[in-house]
Parts: sequence; structure tokens; C-alpha cells
Amino acid sequence: MCKKRVASEFFGDKKKSILYKLHDTSMQTNNYIHERPWPIIGAGVALGVVRGLLLATKTNSKKR
Repeated sequence: MCKKRVASEFFGDKKKSILYKLHDTSMQTNNYIHERPWPIIGAGVALGVVRGLLLATKTNSKKR
């Protein structure tokens, strides 16, 4: 039982640390996106266009 409790305390602290870092990172990301939305929108559009082009060429090559 003692080993189980020690492990629980160790991983409990790690879990809190990871959750804190995750929360902090998500807040920073949220702030960045709200302050600068257009670069994010542009990147999303660019990725969508590239994906669409790749899918279109893949689909066209299968039809031939």
C-alpha cells in the first residue's frame, strides 16, 4: 500500500503540472488567435486549397 500511495502522490503532482501547462498553453493560443485572426484564417484557407488541389488531382488520375 505504501508504494501505491507514493506512486499516486508522484503521478498526482505530475498530472497537476501537465494540466497547468496545458491550460496555460491553451490560454496563450486563444489570446493569440483573438489578437491576430487573419493570419490564422489565411493559413486555414491555404491548407484547404492545397488539400483540395491534391484531392482533385488524385481523383482525376483515378478516372483516367
